Amino acid sequence: ASAAASSAAAAGAAEAAAAQAVTAAAAMVARARLFGVLVVAFLPIAVAADAGGEATQQDEDDVDEPTPPSLFGSEGPPPFFDYDCDLVSTSRFAVADWNEFYAYVEDTVRWNDTNFEFPEAYRHLVDEPLAQAAEAECPLGALYLRVLEFYDALLKGGRDASELQALAGHVQMLLRSFPSYAIALSRWPIFYALEHFAPSHPEQSRFYCNGQTGVLDWGMLREKSRRWTDMKRNRSPEAAEDVDALEREIGDHFFTILRRPATQQQAQEECEFGFYFLVANQVVAAAGRETHHMPPFSRIMDTVIGDIP
Repeated sequence: ASAAASSAAAAGAAEAAAAQAVTAAAAMVARARLFGVLVVAFLPIAVAADAGGEATQQDEDDVDEPTPPSLFGSEGPPPFFDYDCDLVSTSRFAVADWNEFYAYVEDTVRWNDTNFEFPEAYRHLVDEPLAQAAEAECPLGALYLRVLEFYDALLKGGRDASELQALAGHVQMLLRSFPSYAIALSRWPIFYALEHFAPSHPEQSRFYCNGQTGVLDWGMLREKSRRWTDMKRNRSPEAAEDVDALEREIGDHFFTILRRPATQQQAQEECEFGFYFLVANQVVAAAGRETHHMPPFSRIMDTVIGDIP
């Protein structure tokens, strides 16, 4: 019995190590791909900043990168795509009444942000034979369900590492299929759900970058990021001026990094997620003030969300 228990423990440890190795390998590939996107997206803006004028966007067709799997291939969603699935139910061939499902989502999430339990009444939309049809007619509604499905499996237990990785990989494939801003602006609370479940994952202090200095003082930036996040969530009118001042400070940090590709890579190596925060912050700023910068910034976030495990 003791030998059997030892063998089982060893097999479990080997399986966990293999899962970690797969995740680490995927992360390395994703980060390498991300740096290629960074250079293409940011270099024209950096040249413009140095020259004091507007730069011409580089021809991205020259960048030969493998395209990870997504619903739409490299082309992305078609024009005038129904992200909210508002009109799907008008077809008599629809597998679900997505407006009815959204009414359920609105009732359980918008007014009660603690309820992100998987709705068993809609389990058929993530199981075959209807799962593929559901994703085809309402990908973001299906993505929301897939996020809940993954965390339901993770938190309840009973699934092995390969099953959990398959569920997570499917979520990431769907995330990769859409621009991050389209997901954020849709009516489906996908990012709300991901944020809700974030405490399910143990914090990793190695990503805090406390005491890490170089291109920036990353510990100081983390404190600023926490203040900015609190201000944006609270949306206090009295704090509007403070938010503007803080966003200008954060923007200055970003443009310190932006000027040279070598500095961009150094910043990413020094504090990976601090760098991603700066990019995400500038997506928000560009959406409201300098919309011509939004496409390159958004491309970075699309890569981060779609490729980083």
